Amino acid sequence: MISIDDLAFSGCSGLTKITIPKGVTNIGWRVISGCSDLTSIVVDEGNSVYTSANGANAIIEKASNTLIAGCKSTIIPESVTSIGNCAFYGCSALTSISIPESVTSIEWSAFQDCSSLAGIIIPKGVTSIGRAAFWGCSGLTEFLSMIREPFAWEGVPEIPLYVPKGTKQLYEATEGWNVFKNIIEKDDAFFVDNAVYVNDIVARAGGKLTLSLKMKNTAAIRGFQFDLYLPEGVTVAKSSKGKILGALSEGRLPDEDEHSLTFSEQADGAIRFLCSSQYDETFTGNNGEIATLQLNVAEDVAEGDYEIQLKNMTLTESDIEKHYDTALLRSKLTIKSYVVGDVTGEGNVNAADVTALANYIVGNGTLANEAAADVNDDTKIDIQDVTALIEIIKKM
Repeated sequence: MISIDDLAFSGCSGLTKITIPKGVTNIGWRVISGCSDLTSIVVDEGNSVYTSANGANAIIEKASNTLIAGCKSTIIPESVTSIGNCAFYGCSALTSISIPESVTSIEWSAFQDCSSLAGIIIPKGVTSIGRAAFWGCSGLTEFLSMIREPFAWEGVPEIPLYVPKGTKQLYEATEGWNVFKNIIEKDDAFFVDNAVYVNDIVARAGGKLTLSLKMKNTAAIRGFQFDLYLPEGVTVAKSSKGKILGALSEGRLPDEDEHSLTFSEQADGAIRFLCSSQYDETFTGNNGEIATLQLNVAEDVAEGDYEIQLKNMTLTESDIEKHYDTALLRSKLTIKSYVVGDVTGEGNVNAADVTALANYIVGNGTLANEAAADVNDDTKIDIQDVTALIEIIKKM
């Protein structure tokens, strides 16, 4: 075994780059403690590096074939399963870090005194966090956890904690997590970059629905693919020739764009989206609607909350070797039964609904039941709905 000994580079404040050569299999304790100017660590291809029993301050367990992108903004490779003891202890320059889903444990003092670290996302597969893992992280302003079954640990008080929808009560009842200043539930998409997502949405049984698909990205994305799974009773709308009614949204397409979007129905009921650019054009912006899909909701769908799933997602840069994969994102579809036109929510339709709807359209108010405002069922709320509402009242 070829090792880099404990404290090997400790206190080397002028050191800016370290390359771990082939053959190194063990990195000792607090190897780069106090290396305040270190900006990159390169692991030579072919290495299989792991930490000693005491952990390491430079490389995480089982890193291989990887460029770790520096101590200011660090990407931990997918091969990593554990962030060792004191792994980034004292890395005061570290501002952001990406922890892969392969990580299952974060050991004691792993990020202690990383005073510039502003935020952290804990992957859903993590099952333990060691003592003092985030002590001294004075720059932390938000803490995000994707864990759906929280375990006891010491927590980080005085900052907000963002957790997956439906788990807030579990976190409030679990030692350590319950010390956070404020626990806030968020959609899956909140925790992920470089992915297509759908916001929670409300629809009416027996009605139509326009599904807005949005993309949040930090990279230059040229295309994407994913499978959309809809609840039972919710189906895609089709033209008279059987074409699925969906399209790319113009707002994020580049000038003279050549992107194409195709849909295909899979054997398991999924709708597969496949989007690419003939000339490697990339989408504009970093967050917003990328496509729409028209849906129909059956009349016999019961009131309640249902799940929409986006699975097997890949977003690709112009260099097709650079891609971003997301296994599953979920959002909520709430089905309600209501009287069409009853925008005030009083249970009937009258002149008060006409007034409320007209004021809403010109921007002078809100609606108690916005979903009921699409009176002519064209997936838009505009003056045509006021006209249709007046015709309903006339026939009463």
